[in-house]
Amino acid sequence: MIFLSLTSAFQGTPFAAGYGAAKAPTLTLAEALAFELEPWGVDVLAVCPGPVATEGTADMDTSSFPIGPMQTPPVVRSALDALGHRTSIVPGLPNALVVQLGKLLPRSLNTRLMGAIFGRAFHLTRR
Repeated sequence: MIFLSLTSAFQGTPFAAGYGAAKAPTLTLAEALAFELEPWGVDVLAVCPGPVATEGTADMDTSSFPIGPMQTPPVVRSALDALGHRTSIVPGLPNALVVQLGKLLPRSLNTRLMGAIFGRAFHLTRR
């Protein structure tokens, strides 16, 4: 089983709050199912990419992102290579570094950074 989560599963993501929040339980569900289903030989993987060049990012100004959107084929290749070996992955070294940096920063600062990035991407600002 492959579940599609996002790097947003690891932190609050202003201006995409509901979407990001929906991806956190996807990550934890996949991790739990991987443990539960292992005795039956069922492989479970959560794939947590950053932005991917799809219809979803087509209308976004991704120039404010620390890295540009990944193309779909490398994300799929990473998932297929990891299935059966890991329970979750963050495809792309820059995306993995962003997630690790987010784990080191205070959550409030990380949320502010994500708000600045996504606010610019969606041409939104806080009042």
